[in-house]
Amino acid sequence: MVFLSSTTQLFGSDIATAMLADADGVPVRVTLCLDNHDQLFELELCKVDFSPIIGVDLRSAFSEH
Repeated sequence: MVFLSSTTQLFGSDIATAMLADADGVPVRVTLCLDNHDQLFELELCKVDFSPIIGVDLRSAFSEH
């Protein structure tokens, strides 16, 4: 998911990363990224075996403990 901005955005840095299990048990890497202006840039979800994502509970990835 890409966050829209009124400025030109280029990737800046990752600010949070989590590993979750997809509905089929395969790990999914979830990364929240900032742009070159330190604004939200994108939320990346990448299944480690590159198969399609079935269902991931993102609330558990970035919730406070």
